[in-house]
Amino acid sequence: TTTADGAGDGSSLIDNVLTTKPDYDGHWVVIISGPYVGQCSDITAATTGGTVTAHTAFDGQILRGTQFVILAMKALPAEVAALAADVGDVEAKVDLPGVDAITNTLIGEVIGNKTDAANETAGQASIIGLLRAVITTYLKDGTIGLAQLQSEIAAIEGKVDLPGADAITNTLIGEVIGN
Repeated sequence: TTTADGAGDGSSLIDNVLTTKPDYDGHWVVIISGPYVGQCSDITAATTGGTVTAHTAFDGQILRGTQFVILAMKALPAEVAALAADVGDVEAKVDLPGVDAITNTLIGEVIGNKTDAANETAGQASIIGLLRAVITTYLKDGTIGLAQLQSEIAAIEGKVDLPGADAITNTLIGEVIGN
């Protein structure tokens, strides 16, 4: 429980009991009472002086009498390396396509690539290409029938639908993100 009011901007809380405890720098602090209950932040400075400095400020000043807990959540170097590798894997799948990308294997390519966005021929593989075909053919020229429009829209929906339970092809956005 805090023993004094923290910083007005919500960047710290004060508990004089911490002066008798080990340093919790690098752990997490979670507010469990008061108006900011449930908010948490990394601790970014030594706590042995009784002040907990939050990496990300709480939504307001943590007042005297507020209950909090400190969670021992220090990341180990191996965990950090594994997380960094996972982030790299995700980034590789969501990066925008190269200037001339036509493979449509990444999310950015499925949404739209230069080749598909430049024309509206049949059989487009990207969402942008399909949308352009629908707009150009139906709305601009008025030459496409309702059944064809429904077919084109179904093709677009198929690109963004979540994968089935056994989907393993990784060709849809939902499959690329996770299956």
